[in-house]
Amino acid sequence: RQRQMCIRDSLTFVGPKSLTAGHEEGHAMALLFDGAGNLVRDGEAVQFRIAGETQTTQTTDGIADVYFVPAPVAGEFEVGISSGGSQSARAIYRVTADLDSLNPNVVAPSGDLKFETFTEFQTEALVDQFGNAAPSGTGAQIVLTHPDGRFSLSTPNVRNGMLNSNILVRDVTKGGALRASVAGQKSSETAVAVAPMQLAAPTGIRLRAIHSIK
Repeated sequence: RQRQMCIRDSLTFVGPKSLTAGHEEGHAMALLFDGAGNLVRDGEAVQFRIAGETQTTQTTDGIADVYFVPAPVAGEFEVGISSGGSQSARAIYRVTADLDSLNPNVVAPSGDLKFETFTEFQTEALVDQFGNAAPSGTGAQIVLTHPDGRFSLSTPNVRNGMLNSNILVRDVTKGGALRASVAGQKSSETAVAVAPMQLAAPTGIRLRAIHSIK
């Protein structure tokens, strides 16, 4: 009767550490050692537990590995193994939003912009094709293009799955167009109007004569 191998220690690895939702395959690997510190023999059954799902394989030269396709849900997940009654410490990997599928639409202002005032612009919720929010800190741009080709630029970061930024409306007397860009993905242009400048009501002029001091 063949004696069951006693596995005393194991090391678990997973990579890449960050996977893009819906695009990348992960690779989990474990090194298993016996009581003398040697790599275990070939053919030892190993169960990989990956984000709640189990895959079973066997060792070759003391190493077991599996490939896996993560669910397209952004977050942090664990990988662990069990074999011969022993369990490993967990390895961690992340799944991030598919930024290439973002559509950063700008919310149209509710009325005309006011000249020489700061106006807040924002986008709709920034989610990928799977509904994952763009992570906070992702670099972005909001551009207000002037009719003469000049532009006003703001470079905010994503916060709570949205963009918010204030732009000073200056030298845009006839309106313009708004566009957002997040991780290289550009929105369509949103036309904006600027309220005409209104001069203050004229005030009376008073003149005073001053006697010569000579």
